[in-house]
Amino acid sequence: MKTNSQIVRDLMTQQATLNHVCRNLEKAHVTVGALDDVNLFDIVLDLIGFPKETRLLRQTLPSGDEIDRKSRSKWTIAARQLKWEDIDAFIDKLYAEYNELFSEQPELFAVNIKEPRS
Repeated sequence: MKTNSQIVRDLMTQQATLNHVCRNLEKAHVTVGALDDVNLFDIVLDLIGFPKETRLLRQTLPSGDEIDRKSRSKWTIAARQLKWEDIDAFIDKLYAEYNELFSEQPELFAVNIKEPRS
């Protein structure tokens, strides 16, 4: 059975391949709308444990403190430009940013609590 990190790497490799195919089709002026709907990267973020929120929101906590929720779009944009040779470094960066976000804003993970990973 594969570990989450192996599944994450497999999905990122497939997403990079899909991105490459889509770019080549665009260059050939071929539109395949269904390929744009395939988002393996969203599954990657779920497996790592990122919060589901996809928009930047200002949130007021019961304590009165205000926080900014992080957006997934920051990572999604980078993932669309990803090349095969950069996958491992990108995954390492995702895990590091997950750990940082979890440490800085654990309240974002109230529904999906996972301990920081090493």
